[in-house]
Amino acid sequence: MSSITSADAIFILTVPELGIIGHRLQGFSVDDAFSTDNKIYAETQVGVDGKLSAGYTPTKTTQQLTLQADSESRKIMNAILEAMETTKRIYYMSGTITLPATSESFTLTKGVIASGKKAPDAKKLLEPIQYTIDWESMRVSAF
Repeated sequence: MSSITSADAIFILTVPELGIIGHRLQGFSVDDAFSTDNKIYAETQVGVDGKLSAGYTPTKTTQQLTLQADSESRKIMNAILEAMETTKRIYYMSGTITLPATSESFTLTKGVIASGKKAPDAKKLLEPIQYTIDWESMRVSAF
């Protein structure tokens, strides 16, 4: 029987330069674990004669990752942000997302944290934190 649950999703993150190898992200937000923006796969133009021309252009995959304020995985994200600020360098990461419900696996290559924050907003409860990661590529495979 098929399913669309995300409760059994597995997200593994690796940042070799910082010694973060195969860290399983946990403590996702209630309604927002991770998502990706739509990608533009083709650039199109219409000439003055009304004829459409199109071409493929490579683009990044932008992903949002949202962790609860008490997620242990925030320590990993903060370590990456601290290293970037301290050394004024970018640390590339790789990742794998496994979705047992759809029998799919996604391989993420050459990613960087483009935006995020270290501390949660304090409201009635501590708010989840969203990070934006830009990936060079995302490949899908079935298992």
